[in-house]
Amino acid sequence: MTAKTTTRVVDRKGVKLVVGQSVYVEESNMVGQLMGVTEQEGVCLVRLAGTGQVVSVPSKLVTIASWEQVRKGGSQGDSSKTTLF
Repeated sequence: MTAKTTTRVVDRKGVKLVVGQSVYVEESNMVGQLMGVTEQEGVCLVRLAGTGQVVSVPSKLVTIASWEQVRKGGSQGDSSKTTLF
């Protein structure tokens, strides 16, 4: 993980990811907070708002969350997740 808050990693739409911002994880259909990024692999650590789980997902499956997505919080999908904590 990097100690910087800004990274060279971009989301699916090409927008630069910033640690601490709200993101939408397509894999789980949930909103969460970006906790960290590995720039070399392009893997994001996201704390899901609905469950509190921290998951590791590729940056290509992450987008910056819209206000509507943050407000609703997303819904939990049934796809498999990699839980770190």
